[in-house]
Amino acid sequence: MARTEDGTFVGCGSLKVMDQTRGELKRLFVKPSMRGTGLGRALVQLRIDAAREMGLTELYVDTVSANVEMRGLYAKLGFEEISGYDGCATAKHLPELLPYLTFYRFTL
Repeated sequence: MARTEDGTFVGCGSLKVMDQTRGELKRLFVKPSMRGTGLGRALVQLRIDAAREMGLTELYVDTVSANVEMRGLYAKLGFEEISGYDGCATAKHLPELLPYLTFYRFTL
């Protein structure tokens, strides 16, 4: 959870452990008023750092293909676009979204 100094919620993101070596980034959100400030990048980087500390070696993430900003951020951070991945929570719970998603892998 990301908050301002006065405690106002401005963003969030989570890291789901998939197995001993893989993690999945989920639920990245930045309030519209905070977009363009670097908060999204910071939230992704914090989860990358946490994954390293946990001993994970790969991270996976999906995003809506139309979300050009997120796709650009993942590319800038070194995530590799892939066709999909085993264990994708979105594919499991909302398979009807698959045609609208882009998938990425990041090697730690």
